Amino acid sequence: MARMNAGAEPEQDPETAAKPAAPAPGTGPEAPA
Repeated sequence: MARMNAGAEPEQDPETAAKPAAPAPGTGPEAPA
């Protein structure tokens, strides 16, 4: 989530579309234990 635009759609963002299962950076299963 490099660009957090209020008008940016998740489908338009390649970074968000790449991992739609990620709720937030560092909050999902990808978070380092």
